[in-house]
Amino acid sequence: MEDFSFEARVLNTPYEKADVYHSLSMPVYNTAAYEFDSAEDMEAAFCGRTTDHAYSRITNPTVQYFEDRIRMITGAMGVTALNSGMAAISNTLMAIAYSGANIVTSRHLFGNTYSFLLNTLGAFGVETRFCDLTNPAEVRKHVDQNTCAIFLEVITNPQMEVADLKALSTIGKEAGVPLIADTTVVPFNIFKAVTFGVDIEIVSSTKYISGGATSTGGLILDYGTFDWSNSARLKDVSALVGSQKAFTFKMRKEIHRNLGAYMTPQVAYMQTLGLDMTDDSLKDSPKRVAKMYVNEIFGGLLPENKPGISTFSNKYKYRQMLVEKDITVYSFCEHHFLPIIGKAHVAYISNGEVIGLSKINRLVDYYAKRPQVQERLTMQIVDALKEALGTKDVACIIDAKHLCVNCRGIKDTASSTITAELSGIFRTNPITRQEFLHYVGSHAKFD
Repeated sequence: MEDFSFEARVLNTPYEKADVYHSLSMPVYNTAAYEFDSAEDMEAAFCGRTTDHAYSRITNPTVQYFEDRIRMITGAMGVTALNSGMAAISNTLMAIAYSGANIVTSRHLFGNTYSFLLNTLGAFGVETRFCDLTNPAEVRKHVDQNTCAIFLEVITNPQMEVADLKALSTIGKEAGVPLIADTTVVPFNIFKAVTFGVDIEIVSSTKYISGGATSTGGLILDYGTFDWSNSARLKDVSALVGSQKAFTFKMRKEIHRNLGAYMTPQVAYMQTLGLDMTDDSLKDSPKRVAKMYVNEIFGGLLPENKPGISTFSNKYKYRQMLVEKDITVYSFCEHHFLPIIGKAHVAYISNGEVIGLSKINRLVDYYAKRPQVQERLTMQIVDALKEALGTKDVACIIDAKHLCVNCRGIKDTASSTITAELSGIFRTNPITRQEFLHYVGSHAKFD
């Protein structure tokens, strides 16, 4: 099966048991419990002596089919599907951590992951050792006999830090420590984590499989590459089931069963559909999305897209303020990749050169089309115009709504954010500054 394409492996994952009605897709087994012929059969299933399902908090046919699909396309030895990416992270680390242990990781982590390591695990006596994972020598200094894992995001959120996975894997192997990686940002069919030395792969299927739209989910992929007899927490389990299977066994028989974070059959069904690459509307979506981000949404990251700044001699000797107001700003916050939508108001006073009006709009658009924070965007616009015009007398105000505030978190739909960068006479002369504010309005309105 490994020789087949990604699509073929997805489509040819068999059911555990044939459906009684010969359904072409795995049904949603929306049930909590299952019927058995005898109490002895039920006991055997509940205790794991058979593969029969006993209770859907532990296993469910629909969820298992989704796990089987993931196992088929990744080559993982064991796959556990949970109800969120954070559940996958927390369940994984709870399975291997213990009081007195430490986890070596980067400070550049998703906020909730950072909080879980520092606060939640910290309350149970687990130390988090933050260091620069891009520096192997520094990592080596932090790893010791009590280190239970090296954990990282393959591309950190939102700093975009990338560490050398093979170097970290080597350090882990030398110290008898597993390398655990959150690989959510890179799809399975592109990135083969196990080839880079990752022992346990964690994926937020919310982002990759459902597209962040239909359902939340998380996946734990155990590649069976780590000798868990070296783990203080799992060595007893290793003696029972073997050193390669110990982690998944621990996860199945204790951690996810006790914490109750198993994926629901409804979500598993929707995410199984998300893996169906035969749908004409879906099969080219990854390419379309990638093209959109590179060429459009984050096109401002490419230096070659910076607009040429054409300036002209101010032959009319116009020495008053020029204001270009209500320039559309459409950017994305670098913390959650959610839109920033608003208006920019730009002004300058010529020092001998003037700029084509459309170039101001293009410059705003260029710096907006990248992961941004509004304060930096405002400063970048002013700095670029100062350089192009050879004057310090430049000002910019941006009034924008942040969807990371409007549609998540506090969910405040009424508020907006105003930032200002005033340079030269706009900063030093209150009359000039007041004139600019009068032209743009103290409270810019959205159309």
